[in-house]
Amino acid sequence: MSRVFHLSVLAALALVAAPAADDEAAQPVLALTASNFTARAGATLAGEEWLLAPTGAVACAVTFATNQTCMLVVVARAEAAAQLVVRLDADTIATATVASTNLSSYSIQVPAKGGDRALVLAAAGGTNRLAIASVMLLGTPLPRVTSTNQAQRAAWDTPIGR
Repeated sequence: MSRVFHLSVLAALALVAAPAADDEAAQPVLALTASNFTARAGATLAGEEWLLAPTGAVACAVTFATNQTCMLVVVARAEAAAQLVVRLDADTIATATVASTNLSSYSIQVPAKGGDRALVLAAAGGTNRLAIASVMLLGTPLPRVTSTNQAQRAAWDTPIGR
């Protein structure tokens, strides 16, 4: 079931990224893998999901080529309503209420300055745990990941079809 859901999310993102008849080029997509989140506090990898404690966080080093606004798509669920906080370095970019116990997509605009940044996904406290199943960035130029520090995990890190 989880694999089917992930495939449907990827298919939906492919439609978002696909050019319309009057678009000149497709919107590039950067899929962040579990191994990209090199900084973790109060977070554990459980199967295919990062499980964040009520005050947990994961961070990924990302380089933006220019000052730009990207779309961040996070697929997440919560035990009960929980707040997802998105930060770039120490600046809070957005918050989203994750109210579903089923995986759902949350799209967030991310205004970023060019250069190396820490993309942080955190739970905002409270008493509920948050689970993050996948993370993607859409933008032109496409940001790039600057480091990884652990072995690949099949669920996130193996391209579909291999």
